[in-house]
Amino acid sequence: MRQLNIKDYYMGIRGLLKEEVKIDYSPDEVKEVYKCKNDIHYFLKTYVKVIDVDKGKVPFVLRDYQSDFIDVINNNDRIIGLQSRQSGKTIGTCGYILHYIIFNQYKNVAILANKGRTARGILTKIKNMYKSLPVWLQQGVSEWNKGSITLGNHTRIEAAATTDDSIRGDACALLYIDETAFIDNNKWESFWASTYPTISSSKEAKIIMSSTPKGMNHFYKLYTDGENKKNGFVTYTVLWDKVPGRDEAWKDKTIAEIGLQKFQQEFECMFLGSAGTLISGTKLQNLVFIDPEEKTYDNKFSIYEYPDEKRKYVLFADFGEGNSGDYTTAQVIDVTELPWKQVAVYRDNELLYKEASALLNKLGNYYNNCLIIGEANTIGLAILDSLNDDFEYENLFYGDILENNRNVDYFGIKMTKRSKRIGNSYLKEYIEADSLVICDFNTIGELSSYIKVKNSYEAEEGKTDDLVTPLALFSYFMQNKELVEDWLDSDTYNKREKTLQAIEDNLLPIGFFCDGSGLHNMEDDEEWDGEYF
Repeated sequence: MRQLNIKDYYMGIRGLLKEEVKIDYSPDEVKEVYKCKNDIHYFLKTYVKVIDVDKGKVPFVLRDYQSDFIDVINNNDRIIGLQSRQSGKTIGTCGYILHYIIFNQYKNVAILANKGRTARGILTKIKNMYKSLPVWLQQGVSEWNKGSITLGNHTRIEAAATTDDSIRGDACALLYIDETAFIDNNKWESFWASTYPTISSSKEAKIIMSSTPKGMNHFYKLYTDGENKKNGFVTYTVLWDKVPGRDEAWKDKTIAEIGLQKFQQEFECMFLGSAGTLISGTKLQNLVFIDPEEKTYDNKFSIYEYPDEKRKYVLFADFGEGNSGDYTTAQVIDVTELPWKQVAVYRDNELLYKEASALLNKLGNYYNNCLIIGEANTIGLAILDSLNDDFEYENLFYGDILENNRNVDYFGIKMTKRSKRIGNSYLKEYIEADSLVICDFNTIGELSSYIKVKNSYEAEEGKTDDLVTPLALFSYFMQNKELVEDWLDSDTYNKREKTLQAIEDNLLPIGFFCDGSGLHNMEDDEEWDGEYF
């Protein structure tokens, strides 16, 4: 039996061979090393131990779907795992990474997660697996820290949170991103832009992503594009019923404890919107995003249908200050016929408001000198005035509107509490009745987190609703008989009338409420702060 002294172990940790220690291999050990290198499943089930919550250190018994997922990783370089909660999604990937670092040289591995603690926890699992190996299967340790390890074969693992500079500058051969869906949606784009170059320099580099769903965010798009073979990722899905011991009785008990919606997201891996969304969860599930025909203006303007001189468009805009906070957004809607269609979207939180009028002028002219309607907030009034005065845009909405019991004239429409309620109400009906087709990924994402807060709707905390505001503005405009009749041609107006009639024939009356003293028309009740539906 091989005898080692305490000095042969890294930092005196028994079972952890030091880098510079040389050992003699028996003929049987040499055969086993080669067998383990060529068969990861044999390696894991024969020599690796894991920590069981109840039993402590136990042999690593792979479930069938864990073995299948390891094969998917072995045979592909871009992998997305959509996996049920508590299905062992992370431990299987840890086993793959353990095998990778032992049987490769001069490789950098990065483990990233939405929280640094989560990433370091994954690294700890790998470290515990490594320590369970016989010393003749180890590579020797030169570094063994809380957030990184380096082996004697010059392979290194680093664990970090998903920030812009998590692994900037490091050439990465294997990148594992756990809980991908839980990375802040607003931070994902910049994180991915800084992280992707770390693996793009190698033709053999692998990216592994795994997560349960969290709404219709970046992970939803990556997974869906992978399913549709649009982005090079291979998908692998594990639902609750693949886990041993889970049956219908377990399902019923779990639903009773956590609720149906939570069960559908966490265990059935459904991409659901937030609770209490304006648009029904069923409808959100059925909204389908498509890739734009073109992205221009530094990828801020997505074109889904190019302008056609025979068609009529309306552009609705909402304005931010250009300080990386609220977005300046524009929605271009084709109102020629039913269903109305979203044909282009602009979204930018760095556009200075002084530049916004020039941009609107270009977008409006591109879409047949279309009618432009902007939200007339403080910034919006200045932008719309500039669009009229400096660029002499000919088709800019100018309202003569009853506001606070007096007629006021200005460019655009103000989104008051009342107009927002009306706009939201009709936006819901237009989308759910398939009278307004939404195809933009970011718009669908915002709709999936546009939730009820007190007596109104707004973005869930940490999310944005700047793309929803122009749609609410559109819906408010399209339901207003006087506005549509004055600004759109008679043919479009007649089609709009038929749309409203078809919707209202299938709905309870919209625009009235009862407080016990009779029926009230909300058009005449400016102070009412209740709900529409």
